[in-house]
Amino acid sequence: GPCEPHKFDIYGVEKDSNAPLILFIHGGAWGSGTKFIYRLVGKRLADRLGCTCCVLGYRVFPHAAIPQQIEDVHRAIHCIRERFGKERRLLL
Repeated sequence: GPCEPHKFDIYGVEKDSNAPLILFIHGGAWGSGTKFIYRLVGKRLADRLGCTCCVLGYRVFPHAAIPQQIEDVHRAIHCIRERFGKERRLLL
């Protein structure tokens, strides 16, 4: 499907293709948590490591079962790769 930029927040260096790209997927046992809670983690990782950090949001239970949550993460990775380039180093 089309990229949904509201599904992840971006912190740090966006245009430096040499900087690593971190994808932060929040915890919560698939049933709680939001990307908003981890915005300071994303900012701190980006600032301290000189990288780009994408903090991912995904649907949680009961709004989505694990297969849909996995698909949300998969789509976000695809969108991030399209936006920043497939050659850029991606760390999960």
